[in-house]
Amino acid sequence: MSVATQTLTNRWSSLRAWLARAWQPFRPVPLLGWLAAILIAVIIERAVGTPMARALGMSKVPALFGLIIMLKNPELLFSALLYVLLIYLLPLALVTRLGVRAANRIAGKLIGYSVTASSLAHLSVLYAALFLWSGESDYRQLVAKLAMIAIITTLSLNVVNGYMGEFSCSHPGFMALGAYGASVLT
Repeated sequence: MSVATQTLTNRWSSLRAWLARAWQPFRPVPLLGWLAAILIAVIIERAVGTPMARALGMSKVPALFGLIIMLKNPELLFSALLYVLLIYLLPLALVTRLGVRAANRIAGKLIGYSVTASSLAHLSVLYAALFLWSGESDYRQLVAKLAMIAIITTLSLNVVNGYMGEFSCSHPGFMALGAYGASVLT
């Protein structure tokens, strides 16, 4: 092993160790805690997103976590990263870290209910976060719709190919028929 390869391996292992230490406080957070944190971050964005974006020199709220703004206008890279840090990452870290006890208590109570009730509780918080997040702009709404279509297609292909073991060529045809029907009706 050369010196350069060994140095690179040591750097990666130290980076992995640092990431493991940084992730340690967030390990006991259940899924419901993360979903609640996402919902709170989206509520914060709805409340102060536009004024903060304008204060950071951007004309509007960044669409895909600032990626499009960074590609179109590279001098706004710092502003977009700071926006994502202040609006999403910081509230996400604070809410999950400070609410871990309450989230574990609620998750413990949900274990006593049926799987359906627990799933509905999780999905309702996820739906609320997606509804508020996609309501910010038409672009976000389009991204959410296309993501949901891709998820439905992937899950149906998983059922047909994975569980049944059959190869299906009809999925693109059904998607095309659905797209055609939607375009005719709208």
